[in-house]
Amino acid sequence: MSSTHGWYAWYNRMPGAVDNVLRVTGVFEAPGGGYTAELEPGNVGIVPEPGLLALNLKITAPTAGTTALTSVPVYWQDETDGRIRNVRIHTPDGPTYVAVEEVH
Repeated sequence: MSSTHGWYAWYNRMPGAVDNVLRVTGVFEAPGGGYTAELEPGNVGIVPEPGLLALNLKITAPTAGTTALTSVPVYWQDETDGRIRNVRIHTPDGPTYVAVEEVH
């Protein structure tokens, strides 16, 4: 069984580096070596939620690999309108909600 943890989402609001690039990071615990994981835009749903970004965790299993539990870092970033306040990540564990922080 696989799991995810350590999700974090933020805008860089440091002086001189203010931008609207949203960054999301986390860890996928793969059941073996050779797995890859990436985040891609998902579907918010029938009723739009202002300030919500939906992402899907896409997992690719290897054709061969070890059976040792492997931590796979996951990272996503993209330019937004700067108004995203929550990220919903669809993972094998179910949806995970992450509040977006502003790093000063």
